[in-house]
Amino acid sequence: MLEESQKACESGRHQKKQLSNLYQEKKRPHPMRDTGRHVYLMDRDFFSEWKTYIRSCERGQLLVTPPTNIINAPLLCCHGNILFPVLNLQPHQLSE
Repeated sequence: MLEESQKACESGRHQKKQLSNLYQEKKRPHPMRDTGRHVYLMDRDFFSEWKTYIRSCERGQLLVTPPTNIINAPLLCCHGNILFPVLNLQPHQLSE
């Protein structure tokens, strides 16, 4: 169990390094400014769990488990489209 946790923390440190802007909530794409760029949705609860996991690794906690499920269904309609008009949102609203 401890060995799995150590591997999970290695993965967490790598994720933080590769996704530093996401972790720090910087340089978010905006549909009006970044036209043609792919934007990926992530459930805020999953994002919070992911950040907690990264922090736990950084603190050296012995038993850590990375979050496993991203549930984005509440963000999409039955056709798979975004439920809200992204083009009308201000940058600070994109993180809420």
